[in-house]
Amino acid sequence: MIRHTPEPTAQEIAAATSKPPFRHEHGPDGARKALDDIQAALLGIGDRAVAFARAYQQAVDRWPVPVALQRVTTGYGMTHVLACGPPDAPAALLLPGAGATAVA
Repeated sequence: MIRHTPEPTAQEIAAATSKPPFRHEHGPDGARKALDDIQAALLGIGDRAVAFARAYQQAVDRWPVPVALQRVTTGYGMTHVLACGPPDAPAALLLPGAGATAVA
């Protein structure tokens, strides 16, 4: 039998979420915040990065139509894409500029 060992960060997240209060006891928003806080602490990213990611997700959640978040491989690497609308409709590509995000 092969024994698989999770990466150290995955082990730390599992350990941090294995004790009460459990994520399901927080409701969706509270669970998301708790997980964001754990990941931020483990990855060493600042509160501003977590706040930005949370605000961005809230803006995506308010989009007037359903949105699918995708990662697309390009000749320059991976890029983040928000896809929405009927799959058989003509494509429209919106490119944010001046340091803005797709939801600006």
